[in-house]
Amino acid sequence: MTTGRGHAQLEHSMHHDFITDGWKQTAQEEMAIAAKEETEEAIKMGDVDVDRVPILTIVADGAGRRDPTIKNTNPCQEW
Repeated sequence: MTTGRGHAQLEHSMHHDFITDGWKQTAQEEMAIAAKEETEEAIKMGDVDVDRVPILTIVADGAGRRDPTIKNTNPCQEW
């Protein structure tokens, strides 16, 4: 059974893939640039371990991973 929308769905899928691939590529490039800048800043500030490996401080609040059904009253407690 066909609905006559096969071509439109295929075209939508192709556009979606094109946009998604571009978004992923841009995000990866921007994250690589940010990591390089943060590494250079850590070295400049002397934030390195005994082997001169830069130590990067990562601050993440996990806001993007919250489950609205969980009522956690302690923001410092994991789930």
